Amino acid sequence: MAKKQILAELRKFDRSVEVELLSEDKVVARVENEVIPRLIGKKGATIKELEDYLGISIEVSPKIKTLGKEADFEKRFILHR
Repeated sequence: MAKKQILAELRKFDRSVEVELLSEDKVVARVENEVIPRLIGKKGATIKELEDYLGISIEVSPKIKTLGKEADFEKRFILHR
């Protein structure tokens, strides 16, 4: 399967998706955290449909591996007691 076709399908969910080919039949799709539920779908239906259509296994991974928003470590706070 051509990476270009995989990207085209996954960009319907996240325009900035990053795809890493792990093997001939497996990829990792790194997407924005808020896109993950829509990409996977209810009970995995959407991702399964994509996998069947493309003929590959798709591992979905967040681009930012955090519990929330990306942290800005440049900000400093002063606490007053």
